[in-house]
Amino acid sequence: MIYHGNAGDVGRRLAEIWRVLRPGGLYQGTMLPTRNSNYGIGRMVAPDTFVDDANDHRAHEHYYCDAAALVALFAGFELLALTQRQQRKPGSWHWHLIAERRRG
Repeated sequence: MIYHGNAGDVGRRLAEIWRVLRPGGLYQGTMLPTRNSNYGIGRMVAPDTFVDDANDHRAHEHYYCDAAALVALFAGFELLALTQRQQRKPGSWHWHLIAERRRG
């Protein structure tokens, strides 16, 4: 769940993933798109980052991104696959991606 937090948090997590992967190593994961029905719900704590803590004091931040922001976050990786899929819950869209750490 690397999207828990803001864009800076996500960037730091991706930098660590990049660091520990060998060149040519693969990362498979998900991100939240702005198309997700929860985008904009709750309190905005940073750009494109919301926490819905009105009913749950344990709620945490969620970062949502469009395709351009996702590509920028994954600089240093080659995106081999990138799709948006709706999960079981209607409106629960997620980016599904496979990224390869670039060589050199």
